[in-house]
Amino acid sequence: MANGASGRTIGTVAVALALSLVAAVAARAETETDCIKRMVCLDVSQNDDRAQIDARNYLKVPVGVKLEFQSLVNLTPVPRLPAQRVIPPGKELPIVTLIRDNAYQGARYPFHWRFTYGDPTAAHSAKARYRMPFGGTEDRPLTQGANGEFTHKGTSAWSFDFGMPIGTPILAAREGRVVEITDGYTKSGISEDFLDKANAVTVMHQDGTFATYAHLDAGSGVREGMWVNVGDVLGFSGNTGFSTGPHLHFSVWKSDWKGGGTIPIRFHDGSRDGFLPEEGVVYKPTCHARGVPCREGELPASPDPAAIGDRRLDRAADGTCRCKNGAVITTKLPCRAVCP
Repeated sequence: MANGASGRTIGTVAVALALSLVAAVAARAETETDCIKRMVCLDVSQNDDRAQIDARNYLKVPVGVKLEFQSLVNLTPVPRLPAQRVIPPGKELPIVTLIRDNAYQGARYPFHWRFTYGDPTAAHSAKARYRMPFGGTEDRPLTQGANGEFTHKGTSAWSFDFGMPIGTPILAAREGRVVEITDGYTKSGISEDFLDKANAVTVMHQDGTFATYAHLDAGSGVREGMWVNVGDVLGFSGNTGFSTGPHLHFSVWKSDWKGGGTIPIRFHDGSRDGFLPEEGVVYKPTCHARGVPCREGELPASPDPAAIGDRRLDRAADGTCRCKNGAVITTKLPCRAVCP
């Protein structure tokens, strides 16, 4: 049976930063910056009466930044604790201001900080129903479902493995924006060395949750920043990373202030409540966004208004992509993924 793990580790990272305010320091402000892999940075500015802590987000998704103070000596936090805030992509916002209570006494504020990938306050839409995340013409079995016996435990409990041969089209199960792509890996295994070596595509939905499609073959069918609709090709199935055989690992997850993990979802069957796939059962593929007949209720959703007209190119009759810059490209990938 094929095994898989979530394409993105949602657990937070943390470092320690301890500064102090003393009565003898000069009035001029001093700033210290601390970063976690240049993804998220803290700017700590202090003078003789206060310290200001801001967070900068360099990622293309929102993040939740949380500070945990080991102690606060002669300081009042504004706003009150907990010191946590959601930082939008590319933005810098204040987290907390520490105001000295007594100007003639020293002050200290040692703390740890961490961030979560995604908005910890996001709520999964109760109306969301997911299509099968693969295309083609053949039914595929669910080899490991939610709360499976092997790798689908803990924060990965609500994950789904579908067995399929390498090269099966992987389709968007729900509309959203591509926010992260891992590509270029070609090997697989069951040693810890392969845990972070699975090709994957991560899509952020409009409710702030994410879907990860993992263990893909090399050669992504999309680019970061693209909007995808139900049935759009994201790539092709493979056997990369921590895996015992060709399959697709699919999960929907969100962050919270403690880290986050996969979340319960329902799949589309035309009913109001949808259904939960069962291990050992085979399921029909979802239709492609173009060119493949769809079952009733499986027509692709309307595109994001911001994405209308961006690189949507039709394939020529000879199967090649004819790009707007004159390039002619022979590829099995969607034309909008390869044309400039």
